[in-house]
Amino acid sequence: MMAARKLVVSVLAVLIGAGTVLGQPPSGQARRRPRQAVQESSVPQPKTNQTPVTVVSADMAGRKLTFVDVEADTNTWAVEGKALEKLSALKKGEKILITWRANEQGVPQAILDVTPSPAPSPAASPQRERPARQRRPSPAASPSPSSER
Repeated sequence: MMAARKLVVSVLAVLIGAGTVLGQPPSGQARRRPRQAVQESSVPQPKTNQTPVTVVSADMAGRKLTFVDVEADTNTWAVEGKALEKLSALKKGEKILITWRANEQGVPQAILDVTPSPAPSPAASPQRERPARQRRPSPAASPSPSSER
């Protein structure tokens, strides 16, 4: 019985030792961490927004657009990218949709694109229904009191 116990203890010692040795890197080499794939969410992307505005003026030389936003505030922002190519065609009073970039704090940085503002759909602004207008009978259709004899 003592021999069996020594055999079991010896086998366990060998297995534990082998596991420890096999788990270590070869001598002289440091253990490396596996590379982590760069996730798209870990790279900060500039936030873009779209806003309907009305053009006040377009400054090609200064690369700026002055507009009135939906809150009736007048703003002048820098223009770059596709919007710069379309800047000269904008007219005062024109309603457009701007695509703009903001930093991490949400502060506007530049207008990236300009498109014509889509016309509001009838479903978006429902018209009030007018009550049906009642028509009075025309005088020719009603009998006159003098014709009854």
